[in-house]
Amino acid sequence: MLPLSANTTQPIIKQATNYLARQVQSSGQYIYGYFPCFGRTINTYNSLRHASSTYALIEGYEACHSFDAYRNDEAKLALANTKVGIDNAMNYLIDKLIQIYDDKAYVIDTGGEIKLGANAVTILAIVKYLQVFRDTPKADDYHALAEQLALGIIAMQQNDGSFVHVLHSKDLTLKAKNRIIYYDGEAAFAMMRLYGLTKDTRWLDCVTRAFDYFIEAKHHQAHDHWLSYCTNELIIYKPEKKYFQFAVNNIAGYTDFIKNRITTFPTLLELSMAFHKMLLKLDEHPEFHDVLAGFDVQGFYQALHARANHLINGFFFPEMAMFYKSPQTILYGFFIRHHSFRVRIDDVEHYLSGLIGYFDFLKTANYPKLAAKKYLPTHNVIHTDNEDKNQPVKSDSQHLKQPVLTANSLVLATKGKWLVTPPVDWSATGLCIWPPSFESGQLIVARRKNMAVGYLSEKSIESLVKKGASAIITDDVIAYKNSSIPVLYVRDIRQATIAIGRYARQVFDGQVIGITGSAGKTTTVHMLAHVLNGFGGASYTQYSANLPVGIAWNLASMPHSINCWVLEMAIGSMSANTNLVRPDIALITNIAPAHLEYHHNVETIALKKSRIFEGMAPGSLAIVCRDIEQYDLIERLATTWGIHVVSYGEHDDATIKLLSYNQKEAQAQIAVDGQTYLLNLQARGQHMVLNAMAILAVVNHNNLPIRDAITRLESFKAVTGRGQVLETTYQNRPITLYDEAYNANPLSMQAALETFEQLQEPTHQKVLILGDMLELGGDSSKYHLQLAPIIERMNFRALILVGSQSKVLLDKLKSLDITLYHFENVQALSLQLHEFLKDYDHVFIKASNGIGLNKLFIEG
Repeated sequence: MLPLSANTTQPIIKQATNYLARQVQSSGQYIYGYFPCFGRTINTYNSLRHASSTYALIEGYEACHSFDAYRNDEAKLALANTKVGIDNAMNYLIDKLIQIYDDKAYVIDTGGEIKLGANAVTILAIVKYLQVFRDTPKADDYHALAEQLALGIIAMQQNDGSFVHVLHSKDLTLKAKNRIIYYDGEAAFAMMRLYGLTKDTRWLDCVTRAFDYFIEAKHHQAHDHWLSYCTNELIIYKPEKKYFQFAVNNIAGYTDFIKNRITTFPTLLELSMAFHKMLLKLDEHPEFHDVLAGFDVQGFYQALHARANHLINGFFFPEMAMFYKSPQTILYGFFIRHHSFRVRIDDVEHYLSGLIGYFDFLKTANYPKLAAKKYLPTHNVIHTDNEDKNQPVKSDSQHLKQPVLTANSLVLATKGKWLVTPPVDWSATGLCIWPPSFESGQLIVARRKNMAVGYLSEKSIESLVKKGASAIITDDVIAYKNSSIPVLYVRDIRQATIAIGRYARQVFDGQVIGITGSAGKTTTVHMLAHVLNGFGGASYTQYSANLPVGIAWNLASMPHSINCWVLEMAIGSMSANTNLVRPDIALITNIAPAHLEYHHNVETIALKKSRIFEGMAPGSLAIVCRDIEQYDLIERLATTWGIHVVSYGEHDDATIKLLSYNQKEAQAQIAVDGQTYLLNLQARGQHMVLNAMAILAVVNHNNLPIRDAITRLESFKAVTGRGQVLETTYQNRPITLYDEAYNANPLSMQAALETFEQLQEPTHQKVLILGDMLELGGDSSKYHLQLAPIIERMNFRALILVGSQSKVLLDKLKSLDITLYHFENVQALSLQLHEFLKDYDHVFIKASNGIGLNKLFIEG
């Protein structure tokens, strides 16, 4: 299921509102609820929930009245029926459930109880009714009743500001000082709503006294949504720091629970929406922004969106209701699964209130300004000296940077302890989990006990210590206790690796750019870093390590003296990836059939790639290829997260537009902000031009000179395995190798083949070696066969196919007048390859990395 949008949330609100209205009987009493597994009605009743459900029903009416869909006759009739239900429920509440005691009024519940919360939610229902139905003839009576109910609440307030929770209705004596903390929040919320309506200071004074008690008693530890609601109302009229702090404390340390709680728990969305509104109010008071110190605002919004979408698992869609004994009694209601799929009016109430708030949020995507990270580029343009170097240019502020991976920071990040203590002023320069990536001064991570592969073996540890490793990280308290260098013990080496990467990212104050896509990620990473090295420098992903652990050690190893970090991010574990990277800019190159064994279809790929937005602050930038078929979906998801989108490509609506591309001349004409530029890349192909346009979008966003960036782009050379052109020899034969062997999917295969075809080389000197495109699932044969018409249009001397899945192409093409060979694997081909190659051949190789075509031309 796609994430909720305003358009998809609206019908759920409409259906749930209509459902709740249908539960109101002609008497005004609700059908209290159902146990649908047994087809049984819940025969008890609760006055408090009658009132609170009526409040939610009025909220639902108000929301539905604003929907454009409610302009036709059928919708108007549904609204009219809802209004009848509201009036009946209000009449029952007032006539049957409320008792007057002199100047006070109380709601009487089962067993002759007067509950603080019942008076509160009744006030909420009355105030909401008066706000929505302003011309009601009952206005005066409702105002008077609300005041009596409020006086009843004041009578239940103690000298210290606290409230008693339950009285006996027969004589108003105390039955229970405390029953449930919800009552306190409900009471304060109701009094604030009534104050907003009448401006009677008695109600505000009551809440002020109550809040002094709530703060002292640490009520925030309950993480109650009603307390969050009432705080929002209070700060409208009394915007004091202590109230903002209470609101933050009420949710701090709870966002992981909101995000990950397996039950639907609808009040968590209400809590989240109330806190979101508090953040909007906090925008108006920058002097209080320090109340958010240590609070992860972006993590909160991840939790909010996750909780809202999880709530849909509690909705009785027809496809689910049909399996129960009486489907019509529960259709479009909300249920609590761990209570035997119970549907009760207050269950519907909480779902409905939360989703109405979420709908309003989705409709505006109005994030607080304080949630947006402000990044100010400090690049210095460098016109010469580094044209052919891919090494970062360090900024002038390098000497001001303090060490990041210090002894204390590593303990803080990993919750580990030093077994061999580092010397004073010790620090590490990075992190190594793989020997080829090692540089002197780095931390080295020892392989887990009883682990056969991964991380660093004892032999590697011994070798790297001699080469200048700064410390060892291990989960074995014995193995390295006599080490000559510091040793940090951690409980889990994987989690420690990720924690160190996360810490390094958190303390980096430069710009971070995350790049994802089905093809071209690594090339775009290298290309962008190459360009930014002309503007103050960039550090970038090494060894295409684009999953959480690889991203973490890259983050931990990137210098903080560089202005910009560029990270490659794979679709696998994208939510974890983006939580590590926290990109300021996200770049999506394309969406294509790739890894379909895991992701099933391209729409799912687009959805998962778009999870990159989850880790981005509102106001960040997404750069997306406009030619992607799923562009509209990606743009909508970006907007949901408050992210601005810039597009590029051939599409007429692209922000940065490809006007033309001459394959033979390898020259592109592009438009940026209404100005036309020519671009000639050494790395040939239109797909390379599109990558370059994405880079120009970054450059333009950072207000850097486009022409200087183009100069840098034109000196970029393709990366090994990704379009690199190499003059080499094979068994003493001189050849030109076109190396595309690192990976392949249908999109990248087509782009590379079309680029090779445009080469102005004699047909008799062109040889194609194509291997399987892996991980395409059940449609693998279809995608391989789609290459046939492309190959048929090409001119070459010979085509060599490698792999079991490529055999379908052999069967398809063997009727053509071409020289065609097939081998089951690289090993079989290597025995005969010398027979097919001639001096000065131009040899094109492309396949998924698992096929190993690159091994053909590594001569030992």
